[in-house]
Amino acid sequence: MDSLSAEQAYLFRHAVVREAAYQLHLPAERAVLHGLALDLMRAQPSTATRAHALELAHHARQAQSARQPAARHDALRELERQYLADGCDYARACFDYPAATEALERRRELCAGDPAALALVEDAMADVLERQGRWPEAMPHFERVLELGTKADYEGRALVHLAWFAMETGEADRADELIRRGEAVAEKADSVQLRISFLMVRARRMRMQDKLDEALQLELMALQLAHESGDWVQELIGSMNLAAALFDLGRDEQALHHAQRADELAQAKPQGRYYLSPITMSFHTAAMRRREFAQALHEAERAASLAERVFARGDRVEALIGCANALVGLGQHTLAEMRLLHAAAICREIGVAPQSRKVMQLLAELRRTHPKP
Repeated sequence: MDSLSAEQAYLFRHAVVREAAYQLHLPAERAVLHGLALDLMRAQPSTATRAHALELAHHARQAQSARQPAARHDALRELERQYLADGCDYARACFDYPAATEALERRRELCAGDPAALALVEDAMADVLERQGRWPEAMPHFERVLELGTKADYEGRALVHLAWFAMETGEADRADELIRRGEAVAEKADSVQLRISFLMVRARRMRMQDKLDEALQLELMALQLAHESGDWVQELIGSMNLAAALFDLGRDEQALHHAQRADELAQAKPQGRYYLSPITMSFHTAAMRRREFAQALHEAERAASLAERVFARGDRVEALIGCANALVGLGQHTLAEMRLLHAAAICREIGVAPQSRKVMQLLAELRRTHPKP
């Protein structure tokens, strides 16, 4: 305690005293206090907002008591459910994934027996995990969405991600089956959004089969549909995908045009920050093609920083790989190895095997071609 400042010591004691005073109340009395706090916060415009939704959900939960009339208990439970949904969406938008995960786990408890609501929770949980680069952990949640068998939109979205993961992990036959199944769901549901998604997935499959011209045509179709539908996220992703397809074909100037369009879309809205790191890696690719290694390093370092800000560890791995490649071009092999070792450590944490293999192969090649003295 001697090492604490007077202010820190006061705050510590204050927190301890507050908790002790709180615990002195009987559970029923605490429920009343939480109910009062909930009513006060809901009455104030400054606190009755999405930014305070998880706090409101906490009070709604703690205000529930076995001694209450059933109607009051049910009303509080419904308020908790609503505030958890709002708070989870807000936390995801702010990249506060621990808070979003905690809210989703509670929502799962509240949704027991409601397949449609559970499918939404599982879909959101998978999204939170994917955003962090934790693809292997996300996939069982998408499988659960399929098992619940509710809305076609949920089923289609799950099939998009499962097919993409199957492609990335080398399960070609499974990927083809999932794509066919998803395309059928999209047509049955008459969903433009799902059609766009499966055009993108099919294009990715063709690129992996070196059918680059066919892939380009599908990417163009997907982008046109996204633009016509006014879906800015899919237009952004479509622009990114088209840039990648054009890079594959060596049409770098056209690729940069679409990467810049994706960057404009991402910069236009706060939620677009999530996409800035992979977009920036397009600029890194263009600089590497021109053998402008210093510029390529700058873009990769910027991409790594952008990924870190939104806790996208998978994107950070790709950016660190880009840093290493640029450093090799600059003849800075020791620094390149350090970036790859950092990437390998992240891969071990998130458990994405394809990324891990890619990093280890690059490390082995670097050590083979530039052994330490």
